[in-house]
Amino acid sequence: MTEAIETEHLRLLPISSEHVATFFRSRSELAALIGASVPDEWPVCPESMAYWREKSDRLQEAAGWAGYLYIHKSDGTVVGDGGFKGPPNARGTVEMGYAVVPAYRNRGLANEAAQALLDWAFKHREVNYVTAETLPQGKESMRVVEKLGMAFQGVRTDPEEGGVFLWRLSRQEYNTPRTPPETDGCPFS
Repeated sequence: MTEAIETEHLRLLPISSEHVATFFRSRSELAALIGASVPDEWPVCPESMAYWREKSDRLQEAAGWAGYLYIHKSDGTVVGDGGFKGPPNARGTVEMGYAVVPAYRNRGLANEAAQALLDWAFKHREVNYVTAETLPQGKESMRVVEKLGMAFQGVRTDPEEGGVFLWRLSRQEYNTPRTPPETDGCPFS
């Protein structure tokens, strides 16, 4: 089993098939299982837990390349979730995602969690690129990927979401010292 990732304010707990099954049975059971309160506003993207339910047979073997629950250390609350859509592909690329509940936004927690995931990914030699997708209206999400040093790669048309912005960071870029960009979060400004 993959160990949790610890940051200053968060504990990123790998999502297990037991967590997923328990979530769909009862939030209070999940809270007892993970030792953290589970607010009604989580998950931010309800489809995230449905996604992991579909993949639950592969969560154990994913060895960290799956989802994580973000537990706030000081108050023991699930404040978000994120992770990877799977292990690195043949080109050494992994896709990362993240979400934080509204009550805990604007505290730097999405940045903290995303940076921890990025660091975890690049500790693995087989990873050459980490990618992410944001929605055009997701200025906060765009700020997160920009702070990580990710570069805008273009737009992909998604049948459900419409245009989705694509972002990428290479291992070489990750290893190069950088200063956060001074932008308003929009790649077209």
